[in-house]
This record gives sequence, structure tokens and C-alpha cells, in this order.
Amino acid sequence: MEIENGGKELCDSTLVDPSYVIHLIREMIPQSSCDEFDATEDTAKDDPSAEAGCVLWDLAANDSLAKLMVDNYILDVILGILQAPKSDRIREICLGILGNLAFHEELSGVIAENRELLSTVVLQLFVTDAQTLVETCRQGLINVGLHSKQIENWIGEINTQETLEHILWIAENTLNEQLVEKVLELLLTMVDSEKKTAAVFLPGLVKSGIVSLLAKLTTSQVEGITQGSILTG
Repeated sequence: MEIENGGKELCDSTLVDPSYVIHLIREMIPQSSCDEFDATEDTAKDDPSAEAGCVLWDLAANDSLAKLMVDNYILDVILGILQAPKSDRIREICLGILGNLAFHEELSGVIAENRELLSTVVLQLFVTDAQTLVETCRQGLINVGLHSKQIENWIGEINTQETLEHILWIAENTLNEQLVEKVLELLLTMVDSEKKTAAVFLPGLVKSGIVSLLAKLTTSQVEGITQGSILTG
């Protein structure tokens, strides 16, 4: 549902009633912060907030509808959900919506000015669900954060020793190939010389062990290729 190559499913805003978008946003609002949430996958699938979120994820690709969402406090709703004990699927949906909203330059700036939202997105790196981590890297940090023109605010949230060490820890310990791919993509974005972020992130990453991590990952890839050659040879 995320935007790829400049856009995906760019909905015609003239065909979507603004009241419908507002209704969907309200559907996503947590009913009670005191309620215990059943975070099983089946419950998340049947949850009206998840269904509403999936529609908003697609609609956020449209510039006019994205602005309508932000004007009607979708960022506050996303922040509240990410800060609360919710299902991993709901978190993934929220990060997807955020990624599509940030594709629009004006809204990217609005997001970058919300420091509480930024810090909350970075904290999603510390959850244990692999797909949430994939979306955190792909949508939250790469699409929303490190491609933002207000990148300084994001750097301030990401560039802590604890966060850098945890990013490398994920890459070294996960068995999810998609997650490894997205973490490496995140690291490459962080050290992209064209973005002038390399000078900021490299010292901390080197201190955290990025050199040894890359050596281990390279060795693992070579061993995998060798094993494949033996089996097919």
C-alpha cells in the first residue's frame, strides 16, 4: 500500500466524500486507553480500526486527501496508537499511512516538526514484531525521516548510541530476510554522502560495530552462495 516509484493508486479526490475520510479517521481513534487490547492477528483482522486504516493508507497517496487527513488530526491519532499497546498489524498500518503522507513535500515538513511523533516512530525499532520493524525502517525512517528536507530533526532522534546499536543488533540477529534487507537499506541511507548524513552517523555506527556486522553478513552471503552451488552442482 505504500507509494513506490512516485505514487501508487493515486485516488481521485473528487470521488471521495471528505466526511467519509473523517469517519475513517474517527474509526481509528482508540476507544479507551484503559481497555486491554487483544493483540492477536485474528482480532486485528476483524478490528474496524484496522479496516479503516487500510483504506486511509491508500487514500493518503492522494495530495488533497492527505492534506484533509492532516487537517483532521490523523497525525495525533497515529501518535496515540503508536504510543498505546496495540496489535502489530495496527502499528504497521499507521507507519504505512505515515509513509504515504510524507511523500507529499508540504506534509513531510509538518511531520518533521512534530518531535514527539518522530521520537515515537524511532521507538518502534524496539518492538519485537518483524513486519512492524520492516515498516519502521522502510516507511518511518527511510521514506518519512531520511528523505525529509527537515532531516536535522530526524537525525537528532536517530543518532543516539542506543538506537544505532539496536539497528545493528536487529540486522545481526533477525532471521527475516526482508528485515535484513530493509535494515541494510536504512544503513545505506544513513551513510549516503549525497545527503551529508555520513559524517553524522558514521562515527556512532563504527563505534557500535558496523564494520564487524558487514563482515559477518558478507561471510554469511558467501557461505549461502557456496552451499547453493554445492547442492546444485
